[in-house]
Amino acid sequence: MFFFISFETDSNEIQSADMTRRHSPGPRCTDGVTLRDVAREAGVSAATASRVFNGKGSVSERTRERVLQAAEDLHYTVNTLAKSMMGIGPRLLVYITFARSGTQSDVIDGMEQTAARHGAMFTANTAGPDIRQERALIRMYMQQRATGMIFGKSGDGSPEYVERIRRYDEALRSIGSYLVLCRPEIPQLPQVATVSYEQTMAVSRAVHNLAMLGHRRIAFIGDWDQDSARRRVDGYRRGLESEGIPVDPSLIARCPSITADGSRAAEQLLGRFIERPNERPTAVMTFSDDIAIGVYRAAKRLGLRIPDDLSVVGFDDIPFAADVTPSLTTIRPSFRAVGQCAAELVFEKPGPGSPNLHTTFESRFILRDSIAPPAEKR
Repeated sequence: MFFFISFETDSNEIQSADMTRRHSPGPRCTDGVTLRDVAREAGVSAATASRVFNGKGSVSERTRERVLQAAEDLHYTVNTLAKSMMGIGPRLLVYITFARSGTQSDVIDGMEQTAARHGAMFTANTAGPDIRQERALIRMYMQQRATGMIFGKSGDGSPEYVERIRRYDEALRSIGSYLVLCRPEIPQLPQVATVSYEQTMAVSRAVHNLAMLGHRRIAFIGDWDQDSARRRVDGYRRGLESEGIPVDPSLIARCPSITADGSRAAEQLLGRFIERPNERPTAVMTFSDDIAIGVYRAAKRLGLRIPDDLSVVGFDDIPFAADVTPSLTTIRPSFRAVGQCAAELVFEKPGPGSPNLHTTFESRFILRDSIAPPAEKR
């Protein structure tokens, strides 16, 4: 069993990244403190307090903050939470990610299964883009003495991001907890455990497969603000270079990873070649399946047939990728394996130099009906 909590805080509540316990003047707790005690302290019903902790049902932000503050004042930690609510033991595995999405379900399933095998409670949380929310979650779970935390937010790789992760790692180690990142290894922080799936090489292989069909004008549509996005763009460039195809900046369109933006970006990119059909891209590599579906919509509006006029490749293999028409050729990461491995690392706690400290899983090329040789090669 796991909880999924979407956590937000008032910006004025988070004053610093200090990871130490904040002492409050409320009554101190003994091991006998229950959820009802927390509810009474917060002035809410036990059912409302329960919804705050398990993330189910609607609770106002003000009420949520009162309950969490009451829990902190009473030192209502995960040991008590596990005994009074779950009855499955004191260990807690925490997953913090940027947003809840379709690709997260397999990752979460893998973590949940591993946590259950170790007799631990598991909670998944969305922190959003606000770093203050991220810090608030870490502070809360440190107070609950979480066994370990897994970060699904890959970050942008900036010096600020690296420093933030370094501080989180040190803070967690100071209480005997453990940090695992779902991303490639950070060179500046080799001691921080990482689990990831192929991105650069996977996209490079996909571009190679398109080139083998005869495509020479291959476009890329996607975002590259996040580290993972830049790795996919890098894979696209490497794939072209390995096939002796020059990188044409006019064939690269930037957009967020959502279908509507992908559709607009594709229509703008492809629309530039309406009067020059011989120069139009014959294939598009996309950052994600969501963007690929946007390309489908743009192609339809422009009167282009997939794959007769335009081949399309996605990334993620989301559930309906096989159900669109034509079915989408894509790249399938090992999401469940990533979740299982990340959770296992929390319980193993490998030290610096361990061969298990950094793991990368293969991503598979899934051939379906959205790619074909360009018209001049048929």
